[in-house]
Amino acid sequence: MGYSRSRLTRDALYTSAAAVGGAGATWGAYALLTKQARTARTVIPHRTDKAPSKDGIYAPGRAQVERPGPHVSADVSLMVFGDSTAAGLGVDDAEHTPGVLLARGLVAETGRTVRLAVKAIVGATSKGSRGRSRRRSSRSRSPTWRSSSWAPTT
Repeated sequence: MGYSRSRLTRDALYTSAAAVGGAGATWGAYALLTKQARTARTVIPHRTDKAPSKDGIYAPGRAQVERPGPHVSADVSLMVFGDSTAAGLGVDDAEHTPGVLLARGLVAETGRTVRLAVKAIVGATSKGSRGRSRRRSSRSRSPTWRSSSWAPTT
């Protein structure tokens, strides 16, 4: 059971038309999104203000955040990396930043003392974040913790 030459030609034409149409739609979407991004960069100002920070030691049963120092120990060290969203830019109170919410939740769930350090940078891009996290984690002296058993690992 063979196909006729006209049917093969028609199917090849339809396939080519679909491929060209898909490529055109992809290029059109790319051009539109690129233009919108360029326009947004000129219209939306670059934020340079600082996000609220509440780095410190969070302990069970204590509402007050203790300032970190060499004399204060913690069971878990939590570092938050990222951009303005991770830093909490735009929130009115530091209690509502992602780092503080994570630290307080960790204290409530585990009953352990947590040292919070937010290293997020307003205006950071994903291009430079990989190098920053490697440099910071290689300098860290505290053990890492497995979330399933809360046992220190090296």
